[in-house]
Amino acid sequence: MAPAGPDEGAPAAQRRLVQRMRLPRSVGLALGSVAVGSALWQSGAAAPSWVLLAVHALVWPQLAWAWGLRSRAARPEHRNLLIDAALGGMWLPLMGFNLLPSVLIAALLLLGPLAVGGLRLFLPGVAALAAAALATWAATAVPLQPWPTPATLIACLPLLVIYPLIIGAETHRLSMRLADQKRALERSERLYREAFDAMEAGIVLYDADDRLRICNRDFRGLYAAVSETMIPGRRFEDLLRDVVARGLVPQAQGDAQAWIDARLAAHRAPGEPMLREFPDGRWRRIIERRLPDGGLLAFSTDVTALVQREQALVELNGRLEELS
Repeated sequence: MAPAGPDEGAPAAQRRLVQRMRLPRSVGLALGSVAVGSALWQSGAAAPSWVLLAVHALVWPQLAWAWGLRSRAARPEHRNLLIDAALGGMWLPLMGFNLLPSVLIAALLLLGPLAVGGLRLFLPGVAALAAAALATWAATAVPLQPWPTPATLIACLPLLVIYPLIIGAETHRLSMRLADQKRALERSERLYREAFDAMEAGIVLYDADDRLRICNRDFRGLYAAVSETMIPGRRFEDLLRDVVARGLVPQAQGDAQAWIDARLAAHRAPGEPMLREFPDGRWRRIIERRLPDGGLLAFSTDVTALVQREQALVELNGRLEELS
């Protein structure tokens, strides 16, 4: 069975998980078959058990890999891990519940569901293992042989030593990959922040609850007197009252509360762009837009020169009318 192409089967993240699990599953089942085989030899198992053990150890890892890549299930590896637990549970009664290999195999098989899916996958894994063990025990009635022979103890050592080392190496590889991704993300964040701050426009983003998420250097410069209060999580209304209290909004003089109420209403349902004069004589054109998630993006640009030219034109027209 060939693996799926890039547009087939499970989502990309799940395909990567299926790929990562191929080696641990193949090595783990190969080493586990040695431990199980020793216990089967101790209990005098029949030929069908040996054939089934060979198929489980050699065929199932490759089948799980190919099936997982081609599957359209949301989480194909979760399904594979539950099948692992059920197949492992089947061997416990066939080994006569030989103590060491049974405990070792059950623990290692349940490690995968716990690591990949937490308790939400671990508990179904326990249930699958227990159900398969009980069903096989009822069907076969293999006599109990809980005490391992020295040969069985020795056969369990490779699984006990090598498999955890493989898991450790895979964990280290993933941790290094995550560290690289974190560094790349930090570099991207730094570049994004530098570009964001370099823009010659005041930009601010609020979430759906009208709490500040992020703002750039130009925006903070407009309200430098209250810039220390511009921290993520502050409500828009609180920021608004801060700038009014510091006299940064000339339009609010005389009836601050009425201006605040009108500004809040415009903020909740933004419409046409606004012109606002700042205490230093600068004029800004402010545009606010609600985002699909309910947040609000606002940006302002300096239009002082344009306003001054318009004012000069009005003054010139007035003088021409007087002369006429």
